[in-house]
Amino acid sequence: DRLRGVANTVESVMLIGHNPGLQELALGLARPSPRADELATKYPTAALATKRFFIVFSSLPATG
Repeated sequence: DRLRGVANTVESVMLIGHNPGLQELALGLARPSPRADELATKYPTAALATKRFFIVFSSLPATG
């Protein structure tokens, strides 16, 4: 919900949170790859995931 509220003029966003939510988000944004497989197995404590893409935040689907 918070990401959908980000103005389209914002160039970068940093999310801070807890598992399992951050791991699920990172996996949902990742392309299939060996690195994504590693992430699915274990998202390390205090890990940082970065992803670069261009999106209109308000177009993100609702989750629930």
